[in-house]
Amino acid sequence: MYGQYLKNQKSKKTLVLIHGWCCDSSHFKKQIDAFKSKFNIYCANYSELVKTYDGTEDNIFFYCANKIQEEISQLELHNLYFIGHSLGGNIALMLANTLERETIGSVIIDTTMPMSSKATEKFNAFFSNLVEKDFSAQERMVREFIESKCNTDYDSKNIIKTIVDGMMLTWKTNSNQFNSLLRDAFKFDSSAALKKLRGPLMYIAATPPSGNLKELLEIKKTIDIQKVLSGHFVMLTQHAKTNELLANFLMQESSRSAD
Repeated sequence: MYGQYLKNQKSKKTLVLIHGWCCDSSHFKKQIDAFKSKFNIYCANYSELVKTYDGTEDNIFFYCANKIQEEISQLELHNLYFIGHSLGGNIALMLANTLERETIGSVIIDTTMPMSSKATEKFNAFFSNLVEKDFSAQERMVREFIESKCNTDYDSKNIIKTIVDGMMLTWKTNSNQFNSLLRDAFKFDSSAALKKLRGPLMYIAATPPSGNLKELLEIKKTIDIQKVLSGHFVMLTQHAKTNELLANFLMQESSRSAD
């Protein structure tokens, strides 16, 4: 088992926490501590899958999503809330559709979506430039990419440094595969997935938001968008506010599902 599962004998509901690119389940530590007394917790630590990926699948993004789904099935988890950060938000959205009958609600935390033609063009240029570089140049580009997601106006510099250094260490374990994961994630059609999604959805946006909030509302009129004064890693830099938003969402949806 590559994921982390904390069983709560008193609960029949499970929070499925899916971290971002080059991250791990420790990014949800504050959320695990806050909600483990009320829910089962499953953290899909898919970075471990990437590190050992053998290249047998064409698309590593779908490979990771399928492996997470398999483990959810093996653990016989039901009544699911999918909570995904960044790239993990796309995985959460995909699985919430695939496991529609088991899903109560979904939360996406500052994921780049929907992918407009302009955003796709910008990313493709970044990725093409990245893979043409030697390892040292790639390392600099990736570090700058991660740092651009932080906001020093609101985030602790010490926390930012810990996040960036940790992600860089993860990326270095298998840089080619993590690059491929990022490339394949941007092939995922989040617009179609949002249109298909049934059930409640909350989007937690950082400052500035990674997603296009106007287009999100156009695609999904019922989406609950909440803005946080923080950089991209809101679960760590503004964990109290993040937990408050999650608690309100979970309480509302628990009440609805009980009706």
